[in-house]
Amino acid sequence: MRLWSIHPRYLDKQGLLAVWREALLAQSVLVKGKYIECPECEGEKFLSDGMIRYICPKCKGIGKIKTPYYNHPQLEKFKKKPIESLKNYLYCIYEEATKRGYNFDVTKINLKHEDWICDCPNDEYFLTVTKGQLIYEFKHLQKKLWKRDRKKCIENATNFKYRTTASSIVIPIIEPHPLFKIIEGDIESWEKIK
Repeated sequence: MRLWSIHPRYLDKQGLLAVWREALLAQSVLVKGKYIECPECEGEKFLSDGMIRYICPKCKGIGKIKTPYYNHPQLEKFKKKPIESLKNYLYCIYEEATKRGYNFDVTKINLKHEDWICDCPNDEYFLTVTKGQLIYEFKHLQKKLWKRDRKKCIENATNFKYRTTASSIVIPIIEPHPLFKIIEGDIESWEKIK
């Protein structure tokens, strides 16, 4: 699972489709919460003789199990915010897909129009991302694109805005996903570096 902090415009078709599916999965996981009902049992059961107790090996008789993917590192950035943050994240991906002529189903987001950040920004829903994380993700994406879509890779590399530092170093400005505000820092602690 990869929930990109960089702007969706950098993603190729395959990346845009993947982040849409993965963000929908993340939405489902966060809505369910940390635990779900055990699908294999009803907690403890007593057999016909009334003496032997069966305990489900999956949930150990509790009747609940951890929601799959709930502890995935990519979800850490969304857990401390309202679920609307992730829904807004999805909406921005939907907007990018629409600009490119793709037909994503916006009803899967379950977001009220007045909550869309593109129309009505709300600081409560914004997330932060470090500069180091943005640079890492962009480089990671460019490596993927070099293998599967060189045209998009070159397009990303040539369409930068630049700024010059006090020591005359030219630095490309990587645009974050519209939901994120950039802060100083290295790669995020939840990132699994490859």
